Amino acid sequence: MITNIEKHKYALKWYGNDAQMLMLVEEMAELTKEIMKTFRKGITPEVVQKLREEMADVQNCLIPLMIITETAPTDIEAIMQEKMLRTMERIAEDQAKNKGNVETLLQTIIKKQGGKL
Repeated sequence: MITNIEKHKYALKWYGNDAQMLMLVEEMAELTKEIMKTFRKGITPEVVQKLREEMADVQNCLIPLMIITETAPTDIEAIMQEKMLRTMERIAEDQAKNKGNVETLLQTIIKKQGGKL
């Protein structure tokens, strides 16, 4: 039985690297569009389903990019962990600056998010 990675490698050979990368850009744009809809429509079951479909499309298109760049999933996971650690450090810094003042912390968060919580 052919594996998922083998299918992606076959598609890369058939369509070429450029076409696969352009498809990723297109799928990311579609996901972006669906994310933007949440600001108008809220998080409804229909919106969630569409978001799931677009996230799946993007993830499917990321696999060929990982093949092209010879990037292992463990490489991505390590970078994701580093970035999440930096996020936690920033949160800790924000909390330290606000000395546990919940109201000030909420105002800081709201300001960083353009006035929305």
